[in-house]
Amino acid sequence: MAPNRNAPNRNIVRLLKWSVVIVSCKFFIAMLWQYRWYFPPDFDLSPFLAGRRYSFEGWYRAAFYLHLAVGPTSLILGTYLMFHPTRRSLHRRMGKLLTWVVLLGVVPSGLMMSQQAYGGRLAEFGFIVQTVLTGITVAMAAFHAKQKRMRLHRQWAVRCYLLLWSPLLLRMIAGVAIVTDFESELTYQANAWLSWLVPLFVYELVLRRRSVRSRIDQANTQVEPAQNASLIGANRRLAKAITLIELLVVILVIGVLVGLLLPNVRTAREAARRMSCSNNFKQLGLAIHNYHSAYKQLPMQMGGTHAFDRQSMSDRDHNGFRLSYVVGLLPFFEQQDLWNEVVEGDDLAPMGPPPWADDFDPWKTEISSLRCPSDPGNGGLAFARCNYAVCLGDALEHMDHGAFRWDPEDSRWHAVDEDRLAATGRGAFVPRQSLRFREILDGLSNTAFGAEIISDLGDDDARSSPWRSGDSSVLIEQPTWCEDRVDRERPNQWAKTKERSSAVTLPADKRRGFRWADGAALYTGFNTILPPNRETSLASSGIGIDEDGGIGLLPPSSFHHGGTHVLLGDGAVCFITDTIDCGNLTQGTVIYGGEGDREPGSKSSYGVWGALGTRQGAESLEAWDY
Repeated sequence: MAPNRNAPNRNIVRLLKWSVVIVSCKFFIAMLWQYRWYFPPDFDLSPFLAGRRYSFEGWYRAAFYLHLAVGPTSLILGTYLMFHPTRRSLHRRMGKLLTWVVLLGVVPSGLMMSQQAYGGRLAEFGFIVQTVLTGITVAMAAFHAKQKRMRLHRQWAVRCYLLLWSPLLLRMIAGVAIVTDFESELTYQANAWLSWLVPLFVYELVLRRRSVRSRIDQANTQVEPAQNASLIGANRRLAKAITLIELLVVILVIGVLVGLLLPNVRTAREAARRMSCSNNFKQLGLAIHNYHSAYKQLPMQMGGTHAFDRQSMSDRDHNGFRLSYVVGLLPFFEQQDLWNEVVEGDDLAPMGPPPWADDFDPWKTEISSLRCPSDPGNGGLAFARCNYAVCLGDALEHMDHGAFRWDPEDSRWHAVDEDRLAATGRGAFVPRQSLRFREILDGLSNTAFGAEIISDLGDDDARSSPWRSGDSSVLIEQPTWCEDRVDRERPNQWAKTKERSSAVTLPADKRRGFRWADGAALYTGFNTILPPNRETSLASSGIGIDEDGGIGLLPPSSFHHGGTHVLLGDGAVCFITDTIDCGNLTQGTVIYGGEGDREPGSKSSYGVWGALGTRQGAESLEAWDY
């Protein structure tokens, strides 16, 4: 008997097949192991849920849990049908079950989830095409099975199975990218397409090769000339037809063209968003000038009503002495109706309850002109977000209470010593004190009035989720005290360390930019010590009732590339880069009784950035390029 030359090839194919099965099982088990972070959702430990804390609601939440159920189910059913011989009746029933699971579960949940895919529109488009093709292939497989065309049924079933299997390949490629340090948004976008295009492409090549071999075998058989001629003609007609492999090539070309076009579209959109953000800030600058023209002073940060002998988070008959500058500006930037609601208040508080009261509608009204279009934050645990904060200077002492502080020991408000307040209240805005233009001795064009801040997205961003410290002196003496806690590979994120997991963090509803009506620095204030887009930190206020009202290193931040918008006192808006001169960041801040560079009234130790934040440091910025 002649030796079987195909035996080695079959052994190699068998070896490769089992290797793929083992690797697939490994990734499938790893995928199922991550389910422990989904019930309930853990936004800190789960890689997939990271950054989705405020978008994980409504239809997306329902689609996510539906996909968790139908995804593995369809893959298990498909694997069983592909590799396990069963009776025809059982095969038919399981095939029908798989068809309905895919059409009623995988496809709708996949389409909904793809709209929030990491990697932007290009990855989203890739997942949408994959999901639609999955539905088409399973429908075609069911149609040909019903028509008793078993060869075509098997081909479409294999295509469907490859599409169902592609998420595992996506994870394999992503794992390789992480290990080889090639992980990026671009690689994820390519992965969103190649993880299903390549298997289909290879399968179509195999089918085409088998078809060619079959035609050659038929041509070599002894047939009548007339039959041979008709067979050749049929082959020519088949060759002119559009095959799925050619369709996949067209889809790939379209995907490449879309990939080349989308960056330009995104760049144009971001430029438009940045311009819109600048216009919003200019409107606020104009409102501040109109307010000053009307009342001969700047709007107060941390103003409003208060009780003389009590201060509790549960009080509702006063504002808690913590309203932001925005409240007073409402009538001056086309928010007269909202201002009327605030003035009317409710039954207990004529000017409304404290800004943390969640049953007062004006405090929860989103104002579009207070939002940067590039900030994707929406809803969640925030009241009503704000992306524009006022400048509190380059010192930290007294920034938590300003001109008046609450003393819990004798339950009274006390005025802060004027000399102490003047020593460290160096910005254009001082909490609970009204300033005038004539007190801006450096000149309006040399003094920052406001800057952008991002609102927290629940993704542990170091710019919006402050690191807490129980000792305020640490922040005053060491402005860069927590820079080593930032992830070196992702500079805007806190490092995932044991220290971070055990650190005392603010509640999820008390984050940067969450309340436009709240005058605490965390929500509507910033200082000019650390440069834009650096890490934030917050100390305890010591009052015991407002853990979010302490002093903090709170630089401005934005989702614009490379810097942030800053509003100057003359109403101009300039773009300050992250690399602005910040002087000596190892130097402690100015304090009452300080000496040398920390003496009250001295020039800022923090370079151009610090000088920009002080109102009477005798610095001129005209010759400085910032």
